[in-house]
Amino acid sequence: MKLKEEYTFLDKLFINNKEPQAYFSDFQVGAMSMFGKKVRALIPTDKHLYYEYSSQNKDIVFKQIELSCLHLLQNVQAALLKIHIIDFTLENNFLNLGRLRSVKDLLHYAHDTQSLKQHLSSLIGKVREISNDVLFGESLTEYNVKAEYPEPYHILIVNLKGLKADQSQYRDLYNLANTGLKNGVLLILLNPLEDYYERLKAKKERNYTAMNSLGNLSSEAFEYVERVKGQCTHLSYTSEALSIKNLHQRYVTEFRKVNKINLAVYPQEEIEQTINFLIKNNEEEHIGTSFLKIPIGRRGRQEYYFELGSRNQCYHAFIGGLMQMGKTTLLNNIISAIACQYSSDEIRLFLMDYKEGVEFTIFENHPNVEMLYLDNGNTQGAIDLLEYFEQEIARRGKLFKKAKVSNITDYNQGRATIIPHNILIIDEVQVLFDDGFKERRHFNRLFSSLARRGAAFGIHFIITTQTLLEVDIDANILSQIPLRVSFRLATDRDCSKILRLENTAPLKLGRYEVVYNENSGQVGDNVIFKTSFVDKAMIERRIEEGRKKFPRTKAFKTKVIDEYQARETSTEPKSQRKTETKERSGSIYDQFDVSKF
Repeated sequence: MKLKEEYTFLDKLFINNKEPQAYFSDFQVGAMSMFGKKVRALIPTDKHLYYEYSSQNKDIVFKQIELSCLHLLQNVQAALLKIHIIDFTLENNFLNLGRLRSVKDLLHYAHDTQSLKQHLSSLIGKVREISNDVLFGESLTEYNVKAEYPEPYHILIVNLKGLKADQSQYRDLYNLANTGLKNGVLLILLNPLEDYYERLKAKKERNYTAMNSLGNLSSEAFEYVERVKGQCTHLSYTSEALSIKNLHQRYVTEFRKVNKINLAVYPQEEIEQTINFLIKNNEEEHIGTSFLKIPIGRRGRQEYYFELGSRNQCYHAFIGGLMQMGKTTLLNNIISAIACQYSSDEIRLFLMDYKEGVEFTIFENHPNVEMLYLDNGNTQGAIDLLEYFEQEIARRGKLFKKAKVSNITDYNQGRATIIPHNILIIDEVQVLFDDGFKERRHFNRLFSSLARRGAAFGIHFIITTQTLLEVDIDANILSQIPLRVSFRLATDRDCSKILRLENTAPLKLGRYEVVYNENSGQVGDNVIFKTSFVDKAMIERRIEEGRKKFPRTKAFKTKVIDEYQARETSTEPKSQRKTETKERSGSIYDQFDVSKF
């Protein structure tokens, strides 16, 4: 037991007056009495932790681990702690930690063999990179104490019940047990006691029939426990107290000074207070704002948003998925929600449909749509529009230089007349990267340049595709789009193109389920949920609501370009509009007035 004279006597879970550190060396395992007061019982993290649980005390054990993690999250700087949960059971064993799913890059789950493979591969890669390129023989704690840019710790919680892993995955788990502590990985093993002792008895009696029938704890998991538990501090809870074994020898004397380690018990309202504090703290830690934030789905009580802006450093988005899986519904949700959440002074939309040319017709009267392109046979229009955006960047650049600012956010700050964020949405963008498109190289160059430069000037892209196989898309373009959203995909190759090589999560998605990833498809950053459904009636209601909510003093005309003609629609009532129809010109670029604003 590690006792500190300077340690503040705290009997509450919630802490809001302690400065978070870049490192930690203690783990809360319960509560104890000292000098008539209840204080935290802390053990050193110089060993991994091994918990035994039974059907009688399972809830107690899992709850104590949650409380320990919540305590740790308040003491370690934001973004320096990642919690990984490997649990193949169908039970929701970590309800409180699950509330923190909205905290970016905090919780990472593996629930099946495929996700476990991807998860361990990613974690091993991070550990190897830290060990070889950063630490150079030091431990992570020694490094972080003095580092200007500290590296994160990883808490790896493994429930061995029902765990099904192959030989390579157990090899990764062995490696993490042997080298993880030094490199910032604390392993927390949860061993189902009844299953463990049944298998131990069957092994002792050489009853192989019984051993083969014990499915809750596989023979591989059993052998893994036997090999690594000697490197762990053993913790066993009853309904009243905690038993600790295999503590490092230098702490045994201090441990004997304490008569009893009790359970850490806190009211649910204090747990809620702690969770809300951590969520709020995370939001404040993310410097910046989202110029676009649309609710797009939920899982349980957790709502998820489509966001673009400096808060998550995502300024463009890439959406992939097979037909009938939910791509169009998601786009319709985002586009229609913009109508009733943002004025056209804030966001302007440029819509290009290369599917059938009919998907976006419902948005002809959308108050934010500046250009609606329905001619799916003329790919030259995309070139014209990108060239227009290049001129728009040059024009805005002159304004920024005159105002002595470097980006649209700073320029708009405090101004009565602001510059809108322009969002180009292209449905089925693969047509523009196809070998059959003679201007493909020119389009690649333009798109790559705008993806790199556009964010600062308020030029953004949302592009969708069914597949990128056999499509020559510039790698520089994808590198500028960390936000990847994937519905169900057909092959590993599709997954590797849209997300990353090892990220095959989209293969198992159901209809409307989505992988939302803000880190260029890194498998450890997947968030999976079901997207919301919107129908035609809801879309029309939102558009009408937006037209009433954001009236304009000046009529805003929408350019509609289809196969036959270019026409203009207006937000003015039909009775006040001037009827104007003109023949479709050879270039849509001619129809834009770059002197606007």
